[in-house]
Amino acid sequence: MSGGRFEYKEWHIDNIRESIENVIEKNGVKLSHDEFKDRYRYCYVLPDENGDFYDYDYPDDIIELFKRSIPILKAAYIYAKRIDYLLSGDDGEDSFKRRLKDELKKEGIENGIII
Repeated sequence: MSGGRFEYKEWHIDNIRESIENVIEKNGVKLSHDEFKDRYRYCYVLPDENGDFYDYDYPDDIIELFKRSIPILKAAYIYAKRIDYLLSGDDGEDSFKRRLKDELKKEGIENGIII
């Protein structure tokens, strides 16, 4: 069966993580005038004090907090997925624990603690 107890909604957690990673990646990257017009054609966005436009322009401390969320969201996704498989009968208790541990370790997370 491959899960389904949570109606496969655990992917939303991973989608949120990917969106945050996109913000981190694009933060502080200046847009050309054409890029700006293409992305914000129907929005009223003001340039910064130098007349430049950015997708995102968050300060470093905010971006650092965004970065901290990434492994937490990865862990949340893995836990939700593995629990889904257990509750759906696709994993037994032993395979649930083994797969959970393996997937978390692959992401640098052991015993539920980000390392």
